This record gives sequence, C-alpha cells and structure tokens, in this order.
Amino acid sequence: MIFTGEHWYVGLLQVLVFAAETACVLRFVRRYPVVNLTFVRCVGAALFAGKMAEYISKQAIPLDFSTLSYFLMGVAVFVPLRPLRSTASFCGMLSGMIYAVTLALFPESHFNSGINEATLFTAMLNHNLLYAGGLALSAYYVFRKEDVVWIFGWIGIFVCYVFLMSARFGDGGTTILKILDGSVVTMAFPDFVPTAWYYALYYTACILLLATLSAVFFVANRRLHCRDARRFLDFPRRIAS
Repeated sequence: MIFTGEHWYVGLLQVLVFAAETACVLRFVRRYPVVNLTFVRCVGAALFAGKMAEYISKQAIPLDFSTLSYFLMGVAVFVPLRPLRSTASFCGMLSGMIYAVTLALFPESHFNSGINEATLFTAMLNHNLLYAGGLALSAYYVFRKEDVVWIFGWIGIFVCYVFLMSARFGDGGTTILKILDGSVVTMAFPDFVPTAWYYALYYTACILLLATLSAVFFVANRRLHCRDARRFLDFPRRIAS
C-alpha cells in the first residue's frame, strides 16, 4: 500500500512527478502555443519511435492499452484530424493516470512482476510523458463532444485486437486480457465463480465508467479553452481549433 512497503519512495516520487508535470503543462506549456505544439510533437515522435524500436527488437506483439496509446499519440500529433487527436489525448491521459495511481498506491505490485528499478523508472518516464502529452494536446486543441464516437471506436478496436492476438499467439495469461474478459475479480478472490449476472453487471459498469470519463474529459477540455477559465488561470493565449 502507499508509502508502507520497501519501495515506498517510488510511490512518493510518482505523486510528485504527476503534480509537477500537470502544473508545468497548465501553467507554462499551455501558455505558449508554439511551445505547446512543439512539446506535443516531440513527445509523440519520441514515444512512437522508442516503442516501435523496442517491439521490433524484441519481436513482440504489443497488447497493453498504454503501448497502443504510444503509437496512437505518435500518429495523431502529425495527422491533421481533430477526432484522432481527441482520442489520442483521452487515451494518453487515461493510460498515464491509471499507471500513476497504481504506482503511487501499490508500488510493490510493480516490483512483484519481476522488473528491476531501471525498467520501472523507464516505464514510469514513458507513462508520465504519455499523460503530459495527452494533457498538452487537450490544452492546445478544442475538441467536440461528438468525438466520443472515435474514443469508443478505438477502444472497441483495441478489445477486438487483444482477443485476436491472444488467440493467435497464445498470450491468454496477460493481465489486460483478464480485465477485458471480466475474470479479473478471480485474481483477488480465487474462490469467486463468475455468473451471467456478473458479466452483465461488469460490462455495464465498464461502459458507464468509460462514458463518465469521456464526459469529464470533454468538459475539462472546454473549461481549458473558455474565457472564464483563461481569466481565472491567467492564460492569455490563442485558442487553436
């Protein structure tokens, strides 16, 4: 649990980094459109190139949501398509925030998976850059609520992709697949036997959670660009549509 295990300092570091990067993007990067756009493109290009080289060298198939978000971010920052950018921003922020929360609360679980400190700090750097890039992307562009179709579409493609790749290459033991197929509860409660009602409630809850997060994302994006928010935060900047 947070700040109680052997690697408590990693959780504390993650909290500090998350707060610092959020403040940096909102108080400095966002204020200067040229800096903002340059930052977003550098992050997208770096993550895309780095992960592409990593998976080619390992001859591995990417299955994690965050890994595919790296590639999505790398494409979206250079393709002039607003819905693609909104999807990349949402997925990047979501991936980075989930990683930050789990690392801050349960740092020992990350080390229990067999990775060393160097590997963990690399993953930590990548996820935090993904979050910062998604936040900066949202701070630069004004998105529309109808873009939510693209978010649900991308996540639907991701779910189908993971199931197909797992069936083809036999990676059925991955955590992401256990989350997607609803068997994640048995990881915490081995005696639990899933029923039809469980799956119905589980997937309904997942859809509602995704819809809620999407709504919060678009509301926050609008607040970042509305006149009252700019006056309150003292951000005299041009709005880029």
